[in-house]
Formats: sequence, structure tokens, C-alpha cells
Amino acid sequence: LLSGRTLAASQSDSLGDRLSGIISGETIAAFAHEEGRGTADASSIELSLEADGDAFALTGEKRLVLNGAQADLLIVSVRLAGEDGAIGLALVDPGTAGVSITALDTIDGRSAAHIEFDRVRISASDLLEDVDIGEIISTAIIALAAEAVGAMGALLSRTSEYAATRKQFDVPIGSFQAVAHRLADMKIAYTKARSTLLYTTALAESGQVTSLVRYRPGARFPEHDHPEGEEILVLEGTFSDHDGHATAGAHLLNPEGHRHAPYSEPGCLLLVKLRQYAGDGRPYRRTRTNDLAWTEGAVEGVEVKTLFADAYFPETTRLERWSAGAEPPVWIARGGREVFVLEGAFEDEGGRYGPGAWLRLPDGAQVRARSREGCLLYAKEGAVAGLRSS
Repeated sequence: LLSGRTLAASQSDSLGDRLSGIISGETIAAFAHEEGRGTADASSIELSLEADGDAFALTGEKRLVLNGAQADLLIVSVRLAGEDGAIGLALVDPGTAGVSITALDTIDGRSAAHIEFDRVRISASDLLEDVDIGEIISTAIIALAAEAVGAMGALLSRTSEYAATRKQFDVPIGSFQAVAHRLADMKIAYTKARSTLLYTTALAESGQVTSLVRYRPGARFPEHDHPEGEEILVLEGTFSDHDGHATAGAHLLNPEGHRHAPYSEPGCLLLVKLRQYAGDGRPYRRTRTNDLAWTEGAVEGVEVKTLFADAYFPETTRLERWSAGAEPPVWIARGGREVFVLEGAFEDEGGRYGPGAWLRLPDGAQVRARSREGCLLYAKEGAVAGLRSS
């Protein structure tokens, strides 16, 4: 999976035969990435690449390379020379001088190897610099998680079947309270793991996502980052991470590169926007909107609290409070407009929108809206036009 996806992600025209060999099974490829630090994070890569005449030389070590001893082709992550320290991929024939392979078996019976590279020469055509290795590894982690969840399900099924058929004192052992409780704990753990896997996979597949996310009391996520950034508005409860606790009304902006391990002890409900805060120079912000003062908007009867506005970026995000009877002029959604109803309701030609309603208007759309009872809205303008799918 890692090797094939890596070659398929490159735009190089010279990889067709190698990729065909992997697909047909004629070629065994091994992805050599981890260097004994217990993490797949590309920032930990130290194996170096240096210019060597009209070629390049690799120096360093890779550990626990699955199928490394049987491979016909090694795909090796390397740190490129240069100030930015970017990561590239080198295609290496295991028989090349300077490659030393130590075979081993992992605890689960798989074949692996530690591989040393002592100034191993590769040609310029065997160096790939156009592959997003982070994206490849993220996909592989999801695949490994799916494998683990599948194993959990199989073990749960076999254990439940055994407990229902194995008898002691002429009754199935599954009828004993201690065994029944243990089976219940297993099923809960499996269900939680499977739900997390499906949710994570959906996010990875769909890319830019706007969603409501409910944390049950005590729910926790492992540490992760958010490519292209993340925006969160806390609707209910308390959302927590290493930066502190965010209660209802808090607005969070996490730029690309920000990592956290979120959790909620009492539970919470969030409005979450993923991959919609991209760009260099995006600020990290945590805003307690309840502490902000309302200011008069450009339209009579509408007050605003600005959450994000920056001349370098196209969107503006704010809270809008409409008084009862407010009827703004026709909306012209320049760059598009998104609205989420927090309280009250408003109407337009399409109907009435109460709490929890979400609208996305395309660039240039015109809408005449009014609110008879008043309402509180989350509103974002200027961002829809930049979405990959709107």
C-alpha cells in the first residue's frame, strides 16, 4: 500500500514499469521510513542525501522495514539538502553497493529488516521530490487502523461464540456475570474504535468538511494535526486540549501545523470546519466570544462580533445578532456566504431557518432575508468561492 501509493502519487513519467511490477506482483517493494524513533513524523528523518558527481549518495539507517529482506525495490525517505530540509524519496536497488540488510521477524510474525546505507549511489532519475509523504503516511495509518479494528471485530465474534457454547455447571460461561461484563466491555471498545475509524476515514476522503461534532462525556482523540487548518465554534459544553478549556461560545482557529489531543470531560457540541483555514501566516486564535462587545453593523437592526478579518485572506467570520423585525437589504454573497443559526430564526424565499440550520450560498447569490423574532447567526463571507467543492 505504501510503496504503490507513493509511486502512483509522483508525476514522474519513468515509474510506469515499476508501478506495473508492483501491481502484478512481480516486484516486491518496501517502504523504508522509520529510523528507530517510534514515530512516522517526517520531521524526525535524518537519513541524508548528498550530491556525488552526477548522482547522489545516501547515508543513514532505516529500521523495521516490512518485507525489507525480500524486496526487489526499496523506497527510502530522505532529507534533501537545502535550507528548508524537505523530504524526498529515493528508489534503491537492494543489491547496490553500500546497502546492508539485517533480516528479523516482528512480534506478530511479519518479516522485517534493519537497513543501513553507506554512501549508496543513486541516479537523479531515482530521486522523487514531488510526493507529499505526509499524505501517504496518513493514508497508511488509516489502513493499519482498519486492520486493527478488523482484528478486534474477529476476536470479539470468536470470543462471544465461545462464551455462548462453552459450558460450565451445565450453563454457557457467557451467562456468568463476570464474563458477560467483560464481553460488554469488549463490544463497547470495538464499537468506539470502529466509529472513530469510520469518522476519520470520512474526513480523509471528503477533505474540506463542515460538520457538527458531539463529544460524549470523557471522549478523547489521540494527538493529531490538521492539514489546511481547522476552525471550531463551541456550541455546548466544554472542549479541551493542551491549550486549555474552551466553554460554550469559544471560537478557535488552528492553523496548519498546529497539533493537539482534544478531549471533553463533560461532553460538548462543536461546529467544526476542516481544511478551510489554509495559507501561510494564518494566526492561531482562541476567542471567548461572550467577552466581546456587540458593535453596530452596516445594516440597521443587526449587531456584529468580528471573529476573523485579515486583509491578506479573503474571508470574514463573525457573529450577527438580528433584532426582532430586522430585514436587511438583499444579500449579495460576494465570494459566497455560509450561515449557521445559533438561536432564533430567519426567513427567505426558500423558507424558515431555525436553530441548527446551515446554509451555503454560492458566489454571487442574492437573497432577501428577514427575522420576525430575532436571531443569532454564525456567518462567514468570502470563503465559499475558494472551496474545492462548493
